[in-house]
Amino acid sequence: MPSHLEVCLEELDAPPEEECFIRCVAMAGGQPGLALDRVGLVRWMPDNEDRCHGLWVSADGRLMLHGAESTAAVVVERGQRSQEAPVGKPLVLIDQDILLLGGKRLLVHLHGETEELYEPERLTRSAMRRFFEAAAVAASLTLGGTALAAGSAQSPTAGLQEPPPIEVRRRPPAPVRRIRLDCKITGQATKGGKLHVEASCLKTTRLRVGLYGSLIDKKTDSTISKGTVKITAIKGSKIRLVASGLKKPVRSADKVRFYVRP
Repeated sequence: MPSHLEVCLEELDAPPEEECFIRCVAMAGGQPGLALDRVGLVRWMPDNEDRCHGLWVSADGRLMLHGAESTAAVVVERGQRSQEAPVGKPLVLIDQDILLLGGKRLLVHLHGETEELYEPERLTRSAMRRFFEAAAVAASLTLGGTALAAGSAQSPTAGLQEPPPIEVRRRPPAPVRRIRLDCKITGQATKGGKLHVEASCLKTTRLRVGLYGSLIDKKTDSTISKGTVKITAIKGSKIRLVASGLKKPVRSADKVRFYVRP
């Protein structure tokens, strides 16, 4: 199974003083995750997934853009080429592609594979610069001195006069149908600087250790900020989870939501 990809989306037209970088993770296929809505805002595990343009990782490890049936299509610019993302046919994205949607221009930076999963977070230019430097150092140590290019992962277009054509996969696999599964939270506690959660589910046959879900606000029935959780254990109807982005119990959360195959 392919790894997740660490991605950064840069809002090219944002004022200098704003946090124009959105650091995020595109998930390997099979779960809802990173998406763009019709006005170009970055979403995480949206409930209206079918109306958002999805960003996910294919079986061969490529970043894919999946156009949704929306009144606002995504246009991809690459060098002198441009291509509207067709509905239902994934389009392969590469480093330095520009996405046009809802009056926004988003520059794609690919940072490589990651096992971590977190919801999108905004960073200032200075914070992003430090992240680029740390990524370059890590790549240099990992690859024996072959560092990542400053500002992005090694690009498939490096050294080419003209980037490759924009690839649309004409025969994508059949879409994966998913159903929503909610589990009731029965306990929360801080351990090792992370929030640990216990929950009770009516059915756990479709769940597995390592599956990600979201803490849900009981008043709004929406995802809680930084509330991404990962299953660490399953015993009968009980599950244990960890929320790496949270350190304290969240009183407004009463359930955990998963999207699973039927």
